[in-house]
Amino acid sequence: MPHIDMGACPDALAVGDVCCRITGNNDALHICVLETQGDQMLMKVHTFYENEFQLTFNR
Repeated sequence: MPHIDMGACPDALAVGDVCCRITGNNDALHICVLETQGDQMLMKVHTFYENEFQLTFNR
């Protein structure tokens, strides 16, 4: 599954000049925190398992 740009990081993960992308795999959502400058190195990944999130789709 490709990464989807979140537009803004959740407050708890928005430390410094970073951007967040989200992907899903094996009944979990993974938020990847990347530097916005330079090579956009991966800073950290936070995983939410199926019982820790609820998806809401808006038009």
